[in-house]
Amino acid sequence: MTFLRTRRKVPARTLEAEMNEAVLIHVMLTYLRGRFELVSQENERYRLTAGDIDRLLVYFDLMEPWTRSTEKSIAVGPYEARVHSVCEIRIPLELADGQTRHVPVPIEWLRRMRPLMTRALELVAHPPDIGPDFSLEYDADGGIAVLPPDRTTLRPADPPPG
Repeated sequence: MTFLRTRRKVPARTLEAEMNEAVLIHVMLTYLRGRFELVSQENERYRLTAGDIDRLLVYFDLMEPWTRSTEKSIAVGPYEARVHSVCEIRIPLELADGQTRHVPVPIEWLRRMRPLMTRALELVAHPPDIGPDFSLEYDADGGIAVLPPDRTTLRPADPPPG
């Protein structure tokens, strides 16, 4: 099994960037630290919490049957997302000044990120015992493992459900 390795210092990417394994790992690492940010095309930064990602996945599930629509609104409790065309979903996120804006998130990004975001939510709920510096291994089958700084032991993540 081939693992891709990275350290925490993977450069930040925007959602508009080409998603690849290094970016996926970066997302997981920042998620473990609770510092995942979405950067809009206008370079505005939005902090994403586990709840935001959870809502994203719910929006995506509800939006799937409507991908042929030009615009729809999705309500999840007090939150609303808007589907614009077949290529993006807009989610409401709060800026530092308290204003809320609907930020575009590419649907293809959600499709590709869903397994990792789901796993990240599990790790946020039950974080592994890791120190201030660590790296993470992610394989093509969706396996994730935390690697301590001394690299003497490897603690594999639980296998994905199903």
